[in-house]
Amino acid sequence: MKKLIFLFAMVFAVSMVMAQTTGNVSTVSETGDYNGATVNQSGKSNNSAVTQEDGFNIATVDQTGTSNISNVYSRTTWSATGANMVDVDQNGEQNSAQVNQWNAGNNATVSQSGGNLNWALVNQAQSGNISSVTQIGSSNFSDAATTGGHSFQEVFQQGENNIGNMISGGGTDNYASISQVGNDNYSGDKSWNSTRQGIRQHGSYNKTSVDVTGDLNGTTVEQNGFDNHAIVGIEALDVTAYNNTVAVAQTNTSKGLGNRTYLAMQGSDNTVTVSQHGSWNQIGGKTMFPDKAFDVVSSSDMLNYHGDNSTIEIEQLGNQNLVQSIMNNSDGDIDITQTGNVNEAYLFVNVGGMGINNDATITQNGSFNFSTNSVAGNNNIISVSQSN
Repeated sequence: MKKLIFLFAMVFAVSMVMAQTTGNVSTVSETGDYNGATVNQSGKSNNSAVTQEDGFNIATVDQTGTSNISNVYSRTTWSATGANMVDVDQNGEQNSAQVNQWNAGNNATVSQSGGNLNWALVNQAQSGNISSVTQIGSSNFSDAATTGGHSFQEVFQQGENNIGNMISGGGTDNYASISQVGNDNYSGDKSWNSTRQGIRQHGSYNKTSVDVTGDLNGTTVEQNGFDNHAIVGIEALDVTAYNNTVAVAQTNTSKGLGNRTYLAMQGSDNTVTVSQHGSWNQIGGKTMFPDKAFDVVSSSDMLNYHGDNSTIEIEQLGNQNLVQSIMNNSDGDIDITQTGNVNEAYLFVNVGGMGINNDATITQNGSFNFSTNSVAGNNNIISVSQSN
């Protein structure tokens, strides 16, 4: 029995490094299975590097202070779920955390709080990986990337001038979620021309959830594949919230099983752009599917906007596409363009309320298209153009 306990202890070797003075450097390298590394640093300008080879290893890094740097590299030859686990916790300013995990079934958690100018990068390869990044402060940057399928990515940022990017490089059934609370935050680079802009998913059956609260925020979502879902919710802190930007682009690569966009948003002076290419795509609603008829579609299933002085632009290029939208808006500009055949557009402006000075345009180019529109209020203009 004593020999068995001794052998188990040898297999599950644990390396622990503790440093509590200024300017510390910690390096941990482990090879084998069931290893554990714990690094605890308190002070300024600390540097920690952890390397783990093979499977079912655990790495925990806890740093408190300013200008800390943490790099964790884990690789496993195992393909089963539950391979390596990494947990990085940094408290202070100008911290940097990088986690690289190869093969399947990995879990990475990065938490940065109490400071500004923090940077977090998580790279995970293959399928079944989970990553979570939390940043509380201002001018922080987060970038999470995964390849393969059945992966979960989550980013939460609270503060101002934060940037969060996520990319799913391929595979199916991936889930990406970003929540931002504060002002002047972006899911995507502020220049709006970054090669890794906002949330990007390539593959099928993927889902994106965006939840933003505050002013002057920007959100970009790009999905390329089929049967992908984008759910965007932007809620103002108060009635003065303004100048939020949302851009969603979806491309359907199959002959069926289109992509869907749902949006619930309120505020003023906002800009929303949704572009869908291919057939069988939907913006709100489920009428093209047998599970729900149009007359029982709830407002949560629609593209639901509530605000003033805002611009809504919707473009669909392909056949058998659908737009269902509710706009409670004043002094707004609404444009819906569909190019293709057997497309449907439903627009209801100021449902349950009164709005003024709205300008709505619905343009359908193709055959067998259908449009139903309703506007309530004063000084509103709605124009419909249909051509074959």
